[in-house]
Amino acid sequence: MAVSKLCPIFSVLISLLMLTSTVAAQTNSSEYCVSSNSSYARQLTLAPGLTVAFNLNGPSIDVLATIDQTVGWLGVGFAEVPGSMIPAKVIIGTAEPNTVQAYETTSRNGAGVNPATFDTVTYGAFTQVEDKAETTLSFTVSQRTVPGLESGAETYMVFAYGAGEFGYHGTNRGSVTVNLVTCEGTLTENTTYRKALLAHGILMALAWLLLTPIAIFSSAFRPIFTHFKDDTGLWWFHSHVTMNILGLMASTVGFGVSFLLVSQINFTDKHHILGLCVMIIGWIQPFNALLRPRRVTTYKQHNDAPKSVWEFYHKGVGYIGMVLAMINCKLGLDLAFASTGLFIAYGVCVGLWLVAYVTLYIKYTFYYQPFDMSVRYNEKPRTDDARSENFNQSRSGDLHENSSKSRNTASI
Repeated sequence: MAVSKLCPIFSVLISLLMLTSTVAAQTNSSEYCVSSNSSYARQLTLAPGLTVAFNLNGPSIDVLATIDQTVGWLGVGFAEVPGSMIPAKVIIGTAEPNTVQAYETTSRNGAGVNPATFDTVTYGAFTQVEDKAETTLSFTVSQRTVPGLESGAETYMVFAYGAGEFGYHGTNRGSVTVNLVTCEGTLTENTTYRKALLAHGILMALAWLLLTPIAIFSSAFRPIFTHFKDDTGLWWFHSHVTMNILGLMASTVGFGVSFLLVSQINFTDKHHILGLCVMIIGWIQPFNALLRPRRVTTYKQHNDAPKSVWEFYHKGVGYIGMVLAMINCKLGLDLAFASTGLFIAYGVCVGLWLVAYVTLYIKYTFYYQPFDMSVRYNEKPRTDDARSENFNQSRSGDLHENSSKSRNTASI
């Protein structure tokens, strides 16, 4: 496929990145603070599946944050700048160890999250309700902790949560501007993160769960398909190159989108580290392909040392990259708190590729005879040189050799 034909496809991939934007949605105040918990007078919906109920009790405020999934930590705080988590006073509950503690955030790195110097939490509890797939964080702090509350002005609330130990929250964060006294405010939804997360997931799944496996399979099992018709000798080559190019384009754009999901370049999570390794493998493979030794011209040259070493490296790195990428897709779903349906779809996809590989491998190994193409074409057994020539057509897929034979056939 010509490069010009791939440009429109690449443009579509780039457009996914351009779709990301930030919007703010006004929330109806009559529905904003309706509490579903009889123990609390008011309730806010900070994000889908995340609510904060609260009571204003004299000099203090009682808060109950509830999220509809089991998380390792959950934090709710009060910022000084709308839409920003820095600086802020945050109360964080963790499962391991089971504690609730107040922190102050001053920067985006770990050194900027420190135990608070303001009024401490007078009551705190962090509970994981696994049978309901629910986590709650409750605490009581002085109203002086909440900027704007005592004066009746707006308060900038923030939240974040994570799956495992307390650490970087990624896209699992948000903010809301609200008057806690009148319950009027604006829910600020940063759709940049959500759209970037969606684009990143779609592009990486397309690259590593569809395009790259097709590219690898078309090369690994090319003799199975080559013998169907005389003119299919280059089918595997075109498929291998085209699918790899499209897969690399999709994954590269997806890798670029991923930087919208982090506040700084900090490869600390397993998903981030493994993702970088996979991308390096993906970028190296095209250059490795350019170093392919000269084509095989005789049967004896098929197993010569340079070509054997190159094939071992190129194929081995390709398989390793694909397997690591599939594993990393699972880590990405874990990191994004993906729905059960996405995990099922992932398992089905990987399972189908595994079944396809085993089936084709058995057919290739036990039922196909790559060194005796004369039997496949109902010809008499011929000399080693003639047989090696037939083998070269199906195994090496050399473009010039096949094109020359097609022209000779047409002239006859």
